[in-house]
Amino acid sequence: MATGLCENCHKAPKFGTHKYCGKSCAAQAATVHQPAHRAKSGPTPKAKVPPPAQKAGRLCDYCGQKPKFNNFDYCGKSCASKAAAVPSAQPPAHGRSVPKHGVRLPATAQPAKTSKPAMRHPVATVAQDESSEDDDEYADADEEAEDDTGTGTDLDAYPSDDDEEPTPAPPSRPVKTVHAPLKQSTSTRHVTGVCLVPNCGKPSFVDRGGVKTDYCSTRHREEAVTLGLVPGCIMCQRYPQTGTDYFCSAACRNQSMTKI
Repeated sequence: MATGLCENCHKAPKFGTHKYCGKSCAAQAATVHQPAHRAKSGPTPKAKVPPPAQKAGRLCDYCGQKPKFNNFDYCGKSCASKAAAVPSAQPPAHGRSVPKHGVRLPATAQPAKTSKPAMRHPVATVAQDESSEDDDEYADADEEAEDDTGTGTDLDAYPSDDDEEPTPAPPSRPVKTVHAPLKQSTSTRHVTGVCLVPNCGKPSFVDRGGVKTDYCSTRHREEAVTLGLVPGCIMCQRYPQTGTDYFCSAACRNQSMTKI
């Protein structure tokens, strides 16, 4: 073997005083001789030593994989929040029961407390519907006649409002409490022919057919809905509902059909 040739490829001459012809052969020679050199010199200083195994008692109570953080039961906030969200569904880790989670079990009984008002709510709704049926029994006879003929409410048939008429006093109680005593005296006021609006005292209007209505004028019909004494028409929301449906007249009922 010629001494002037590269010690790796043995083809090209050496570069200057080096052992190889170039960087390529120098790198190849370094990779070939490096494992043998490491085997002789022992393990490198950067060799990673596996960490000692964690004791089972120091692992996280939720995941069971990471060590606990200081004196806490979990390794981090993630496992702590998951364990708090599902305390009963999480199985005990490493044969230990999940600590401090049984205290939150009474929170599951809170919906049972709210279930009682939820059951009473339909009863109150039924009672309100029954009261509305009582009011419908005393609906205006002229409005029923208008429903049969298919014509709208004749607002001109009512007399004009008197400018000197005193303004009725607002109800001193809530609308719901005022509506209850009104239902009791509705039949009496209807028989005597007095306007249903409180503090009015005027006789109710009589239509062309001689049938008495519940109010003395159109303004008091609208005011009865404003004060919450009777339910208003679901279309115009100005005048009381009739005894047959949720509209004040056939005009509002026909108008609602065109909007469907």
